Amino acid sequence: MNPEIAALKARAESYKLLYKTKKVSRDEAMVNIQPYIDAVNVKATAIAKKFNVRPRLVTVTGFLR
Repeated sequence: MNPEIAALKARAESYKLLYKTKKVSRDEAMVNIQPYIDAVNVKATAIAKKFNVRPRLVTVTGFLR
């Protein structure tokens, strides 16, 4: 995992925790989590294309569960 993705993941995980403890609103959490979700989906699409399968995309709702 490259450092940029690791930083995005750390930020997304921290906002996930803040959202679950009701310290930030859903909109604020989504704004800070979305860049990580986009990066993961780009990587998933590239891997799926390489192996000729459908990508398993991540949503913000699924990430927050």
